[in-house]
Amino acid sequence: MKILYILPVPVDAEGVEKRREQALKAQLKDTTEIVCRPVSSSCEMLDSYFKDILHDYGVIVEGMHAQEEGFDAVVMDTVSDAGLFHLRSRLDIPVIGPGSAAYAFAGMLGRKFSVITMWDKWAYLYEKGATNYGIKDKLASVRSLGITPDLNNLLDGKLEDTAANIVEQARLAAEEDGADVVLLGSTTMHESASIAQPNSPIPLIDPGPLALRVAETVVDLGLSHSKRAWPSPVDNRDDRKFVGLPV
Repeated sequence: MKILYILPVPVDAEGVEKRREQALKAQLKDTTEIVCRPVSSSCEMLDSYFKDILHDYGVIVEGMHAQEEGFDAVVMDTVSDAGLFHLRSRLDIPVIGPGSAAYAFAGMLGRKFSVITMWDKWAYLYEKGATNYGIKDKLASVRSLGITPDLNNLLDGKLEDTAANIVEQARLAAEEDGADVVLLGSTTMHESASIAQPNSPIPLIDPGPLALRVAETVVDLGLSHSKRAWPSPVDNRDDRKFVGLPV
């Protein structure tokens, strides 16, 4: 099995390797290969609705030919689920978003969930996601760590402090917001998950590894997303659809 793991921002070889190391912690089967591929064009930092379309576009371009390239599934390395619906429309192979996977599991493990995000500018992403997936009533709160994301270095040098902060925000989410489950709001927070999870007062979901495990399971079960929900384009003539844009 081969899974395309799309990194939603342009990163150098060192950045790709850091994300690949994170992906390997999903502990997939030995027969599953993860190919990490950064987008060639996108916004450097997703921080607004304005940049959403750039984020989506970069992921779409990198993933739209995945089926032809022989991949069995696609996962985007972002809880924003950038390009998720678009690639599900284009592809027949499973396309799994960390955000949707985490929300679904949060619904199985509790009645209400909170998102712990890096900084306040990402709060709108979870409001939008919960609304799109019809689970807005399950979102207890969005809590921020107050840390500006570093998309290349991730949590280098601040891993322990970040994990402690996550545990504290999980406690507040449970005690003040009524959350039964919390999930990390970014795959860039993955390094802190293994430290924070044993100390969290409520279940703490790490969306990146979860999405990869879900993708592997869906492929093993011979399933994929519904083409009734995400119908394919009538015409895939990309030379016309992307005239003037780098594909």
